[in-house]
Amino acid sequence: MNAHILERMIERLEQVVAGPRRRLAFGVSAALAECVTERDWLTRDPLAAGQEQYVRHILYADAAGRYTIVAIVWRPGQRSSVHAHYTWSGAAVYRGELTETIYRVSRGPAPPFPVSNIRRRPGDFTFHWPLNEIHRVGNESAETAISIHVYGVGCEWLATGVNRFIGPASASREDARRTAEVKK
Repeated sequence: MNAHILERMIERLEQVVAGPRRRLAFGVSAALAECVTERDWLTRDPLAAGQEQYVRHILYADAAGRYTIVAIVWRPGQRSSVHAHYTWSGAAVYRGELTETIYRVSRGPAPPFPVSNIRRRPGDFTFHWPLNEIHRVGNESAETAISIHVYGVGCEWLATGVNRFIGPASASREDARRTAEVKK
């Protein structure tokens, strides 16, 4: 891994999270966009992919617990559950291609329904405010994909403080168990 690029991203994020909240989305997105345009700074070797589920690799955890930078490795066919976020988050595709499906809440007890698919390619980024958007991310391509994420929580909260699973309770518990796999 090229530590210089990660250090530059951390410097940008330090300024952003210390500044006004109204600049958070722009600042996090800019830091992500800059880091994913740099090719080959993140080597494949230390970023193992899971056999059944995507794997989060912690790249940096802010000592004050304000944010964590994570690389997620997605094998072909792997996807998240339908979820929202408890915290702000930014994500960018570093390598490969991902599909983000946006959902809307149904009236009554029915589960959310998909309303659009967005194909995310290398360099594409997005930002989500807490509980503002319901989505699912997945790798529908034939190649392994890597995305870089910044979550507004300390690393100790990655397994339980990021994703709010939407759907049947049993599926949510199983997804929470699998998503808890975090590599440090």
